[in-house]
Amino acid sequence: HSGYVDPAGDFVLVSDLGQDKIYSYAIDGASGSLSEHSTLATAPGAGPRHMVFHPSGDWVYGINELDCTVSASPYAAGTLGEPQGTITTLPAGYNNQDHANAKNAEGNPASGPNRPDDQTNACADIHVTPDGKFLYGSNRGHDSLVCFAIGEGTPAAPAPCRLGAASARSRGQVAR
Repeated sequence: HSGYVDPAGDFVLVSDLGQDKIYSYAIDGASGSLSEHSTLATAPGAGPRHMVFHPSGDWVYGINELDCTVSASPYAAGTLGEPQGTITTLPAGYNNQDHANAKNAEGNPASGPNRPDDQTNACADIHVTPDGKFLYGSNRGHDSLVCFAIGEGTPAAPAPCRLGAASARSRGQVAR
């Protein structure tokens, strides 16, 4: 679904939503070619979408479109390690299958896209602040942005932080 060059410019990580895998390819600048280096299988049905490197370059955060989670994985020399932490992007009690009662961040009916099994929400984008202290992700359907605090020494365990409330309305349907 998307590709990201590592901070050193030596490898590119590519998420494959349909196969629930993240591939790492070595970049050969001289020939302009890529060669497969490693593969990481994500949780079945996660649907890896976008990734972002922590400013330290030692961690990668991936947002999973289909199971509405963020995973934190260690990274070194083109190899993405097994996730050391995974956290939901949705508020407690949110039922991602209940169209009749699914509400967005403002309490209105969720505008969610049609997804496998008729999910009411799907995740889209992810960013880490330049200082590496906060991570943001978007929910399409719940129409919200989520915020996680990344503690020093604990990048694998981002904790929810307050962004207005537990999540903030994106001010537009289907947050990207």
